[in-house]
Amino acid sequence: MNVRSESQEGLTGILKISPEEIFKAYTLVLNKTREFCAKRQISEILPATNARCFEFIQEKMYWFGDAQNPDLILPSSHSFHKQYAAQYLGNVYTIGPCYRREPKARLNSHLFYQIEIEVFDSDIYQTQQLALDYLRYVEGAFCSVFDPSRTSMFETVNSMDLRNESEVSMTTAEFDRWSKELSMTAINPVWLNYTPQTVDPKLNKSIGNGFSAGFDLILSGNYGEIMSGGLRDKEEMKAFFDGDESIDTSLETSGFGIGLDRLIHMLLEADSLESIKVPYN
Repeated sequence: MNVRSESQEGLTGILKISPEEIFKAYTLVLNKTREFCAKRQISEILPATNARCFEFIQEKMYWFGDAQNPDLILPSSHSFHKQYAAQYLGNVYTIGPCYRREPKARLNSHLFYQIEIEVFDSDIYQTQQLALDYLRYVEGAFCSVFDPSRTSMFETVNSMDLRNESEVSMTTAEFDRWSKELSMTAINPVWLNYTPQTVDPKLNKSIGNGFSAGFDLILSGNYGEIMSGGLRDKEEMKAFFDGDESIDTSLETSGFGIGLDRLIHMLLEADSLESIKVPYN
């Protein structure tokens, strides 16, 4: 069942979801995220607040798409910040800002929020299980309020080892097309494990032969990739913090992130990300 309001059809033909539903959905997801993490003893930390989060400084960010006009800008400081915190606090999470470029003009980039969880001394499969537990927890709470008859999207989740399936030299655009085609034919959600380093942010650890210990989760249908994560590269983190000797590169952490708007998009079964933006955001 789709909870969108049919009466809210806009001039563009996109069916708009009512502001009330949007605010309720965002509030529920934020509250249940904090509730889930509290039950798992995952500590909330503030997102990194230094200028590198908010200024377009190329060497401090990861750029997806064309280098001159990237499609997505992820401040690397949030991810490294929570890795640093995990060294002292154990499992941590943050809800921090990122930017999406719409269209290809810097002034038209808009802010969105990313839910990021980092766990200490864990491998990617344990982290994926934690991610599924999180998604099922939030989805279950959402359905109990909005649509009690709906079945979980995550009852069955498949996995694919990309070392056997993809070209190691695949570009970001090629990987996006390939994974989108896969999502259109997949019956169940699919973990894409060991992403090529050519498309993986430098956050994740190299495992050799051009692949990283990174993963993506794609949903069947029109959603595509909704989550990514991996086993972290501590040497890269140390370089980000200008070689800070207090960083223990022997301590392993892994983590994942999901865009808050993508999560709401999935839960509301919305037509597009555009249709679930918080009014006046």
